[in-house]
Amino acid sequence: MKILVCLDSFKESITAHKAGRIIIESIQNLHPSANITNIPLSDGGEGFLECILSYNKLDQCESTVHGPLNVETSSIYYFDANKGQVFIESANSIGLHLVPMRSRAPLITSSIGLGELITSAISRITVKEILIGLGGSATCDAGIGALAALGVDFLNREGSRVEPWVRNIPNISRIKTDRIPKALLNSKITLACDVTNPICGEMGAARCFAKQKGATPSEVDFLERSLEQFCQVIQDFTDVSISDLPYSGSAGGIAGTFHALLGATLQPGARICSELVGLEESVRSADIVITGEGRLDEQSINGKILSWVGNLCFINRKPCIAIVGQNELSQAKLNSMGITQVISLSEIANSVESSKSNPREFLIEATKMLDF
Repeated sequence: MKILVCLDSFKESITAHKAGRIIIESIQNLHPSANITNIPLSDGGEGFLECILSYNKLDQCESTVHGPLNVETSSIYYFDANKGQVFIESANSIGLHLVPMRSRAPLITSSIGLGELITSAISRITVKEILIGLGGSATCDAGIGALAALGVDFLNREGSRVEPWVRNIPNISRIKTDRIPKALLNSKITLACDVTNPICGEMGAARCFAKQKGATPSEVDFLERSLEQFCQVIQDFTDVSISDLPYSGSAGGIAGTFHALLGATLQPGARICSELVGLEESVRSADIVITGEGRLDEQSINGKILSWVGNLCFINRKPCIAIVGQNELSQAKLNSMGITQVISLSEIANSVESSKSNPREFLIEATKMLDF
């Protein structure tokens, strides 16, 4: 029996690789003859670099940047100087997991750290390509913090500089890009986006994701209005419309503004990682596929790993079992995603917090419930 284990990370609990190892060890205790392969995946959020590093030998660079609360923190990126390639995971510098629960507030968080990390990379090597995993961010600032760190200036109607903070977005009337380094503009920038959502609207960055980042209902409304206005400013400046562009809502709108102002290409992170690791071939050769992530909900349908893996399993007629932290989807929706069985760690633990704080115990219990 050939089993493929291909998980995303369980956000704020355990990495994809570690969770996969626990599941494999437990299955092998139950089925010693099973041939099991562990392929950690990422949709662009947490674990993106772990996925990249599984199949590439790269150099690491540590850099001091400002975290989402504007406090200095240490972050990393990886590079291949010979090929001029840089690999960045936005969650390492502006991730939601870096902000304590009580301090989560997207009206004060900033994406500046991501811009500082990119600046560090282009000053270190001659860059030809930059691949950035977008997802799991604490921000909803449309990337103005990161863009400011990269040389973009934001001006009000009088031509005075506007500080790049979320609350100031309504004051932005014009954009200047003459200070962006040529090395960046000459690079091929690809964004591995964790969701398909646009930047604005009912399915946009504010309405769909700001609440989980700590925003109140009135703050969500403010963020939505601000993003709509800023998208219009960008369209006036670049003639590029991003308000309803698929993937533009990733990482609080960073995807959309990087596309318009830096020429970045937007791609589903799940596809990038899947192609990198040869996932489809691994699915074809497996008898059973086990996937998983921290939370299975409506957002999982929009470009997340489980929907990607489930679709590959459906196409190749393979049973797909999902082990998740929490499940909020009906069996009908699970079936439409290609998932044949789902096991929820929080249901086993009778508590979301317990399943997060002690994932090993409940992952082992989950493997005992696998339907094969």
